[in-house]
Amino acid sequence: QLRILQWNARSALANKGSLEKCLENEKINIALISETWFKPNSNVKFRGFNLIHKTRSDGKAGVAILLQSSIPYVEINNLHTIDGLMSVAVSIPLHVNKNITIVSVYNSPLNKINYNNWDNFIKILPHPLIVGGDFNIHHKEVGSSFTDNKGRSLLEAAESNNLIYLNDGTATLVSNIRQKNKSALDISFCSASISPSFKWEVLNDPMGSNHLPILITSEKESIPHVPRRPFSKWKITKADWSLYNTTFSDLINNSCSDLDYSQLINIINKAAECSIPQFQFNSNSVVLTKSWWTTECAGSYTAGVRRAFNKYKANPCLDNYIECKKLTSLATRIVKQAKRKSWAKFCENLNKSTPIKDIWKKIKNISNKQNSYTPLVNGEWVQHFINTLTPELAQNEIKIEENEHIDVNAKYLIDTFTLAELNRVLKSSPNSAPGLDQMHYLMLYHMPIRGKKILLQIYNRMWSTGQFPDEWKHYIVIPFLKPNKPPNESSSYRPISLSSCVLKTLERM
Repeated sequence: QLRILQWNARSALANKGSLEKCLENEKINIALISETWFKPNSNVKFRGFNLIHKTRSDGKAGVAILLQSSIPYVEINNLHTIDGLMSVAVSIPLHVNKNITIVSVYNSPLNKINYNNWDNFIKILPHPLIVGGDFNIHHKEVGSSFTDNKGRSLLEAAESNNLIYLNDGTATLVSNIRQKNKSALDISFCSASISPSFKWEVLNDPMGSNHLPILITSEKESIPHVPRRPFSKWKITKADWSLYNTTFSDLINNSCSDLDYSQLINIINKAAECSIPQFQFNSNSVVLTKSWWTTECAGSYTAGVRRAFNKYKANPCLDNYIECKKLTSLATRIVKQAKRKSWAKFCENLNKSTPIKDIWKKIKNISNKQNSYTPLVNGEWVQHFINTLTPELAQNEIKIEENEHIDVNAKYLIDTFTLAELNRVLKSSPNSAPGLDQMHYLMLYHMPIRGKKILLQIYNRMWSTGQFPDEWKHYIVIPFLKPNKPPNESSSYRPISLSSCVLKTLERM
């Protein structure tokens, strides 16, 4: 199911906690956010999502699109420019050979856009498309109490370009006590060809804004996710090494004496399956575990703020309005205090032996940060990245003439490897990520002595014959996006390659 959130946040940074909780609870794939109020060059991240946004020089207004990190996308840059209108757009795949354009829009209340400007803006957008945002117009058909010229121009331009509004007449703006008219400033449009498959509804929690969030869902339309392959399938820290060693010994005793490389790897995997738990990885869900979250935080958000808002909505009087504002401020203060207390308690227990990874884990937990992940999409930069990574190489087969005069001091280069060398290398091996074969250093280190001797025989056979497994020629290459670099340029990525730990053990020997 495709699930899209549309919301005028009135500071997505101030309401970041509420927004992330909504993204998790509603299982949102895409979010269209207006009035983000991000400052220029601000490095804002949302856990489990990629952020495409546009800011204003004064830090006000602003628009953004949040895409679940497993969704491939291409940003559309050649949008029609209209003074006072902010917009961002992306193209994402719906089905095979079919893309959909997603557009997030914010129009200033003082900005008067005529029919021709709206028509030119919509015309260049590839169909099918979904456009959502705060247009700051009034029209009775979408739920406002009256129709103005701006609203008339927008709906006429949308109709001319085969766009259908999804609004059902529900007001999207939380009126204050002085406002008598109903307003629906947040409008959702989509192409007529896909409009029957979408459902539109207003959520009842403003999440700190004066605009209600909108949920757009479709049972028919779906987005193919690019699964993010975990670096390791084994929970290596939860391994039962005693059981691993025993299972390994039993498997070797039931095998032939002269094992080859693939047979040994197969035995290691079977022993690991019996003694090491595996990760259950789901790229389409992001669980936000907050160590600082308390029952007081939950009570202030769910019981306090929501109840006060529903009370004000049912009876919009001054007392209910003030109570709603007070409880919203109180909930924000409680969350900030909970974060401070959690960090202070963590710092009290710090000492010189505290692992640095635990410190960074705590920092990311409090700030809700996660390493971003962007699936590679088709484009010239991808091919350029691959060509840079794997340039034309020299001739593969190079004959090396044997030198009859071997230096006595260099004789160790042709000697066979010993068990002491293997143990020394395995003991000093780092806890690094595995390659395609999912072999960890610890899985080699905890093999019984007979298993290590078999591995040593295989190494010496490879060293003397010069024949190595074809699997060792394949690497996992992970492109890491450099900070504040454009994602559509190959030079913006730093490649990290992961090779087999069995190969790296031989290299170190």
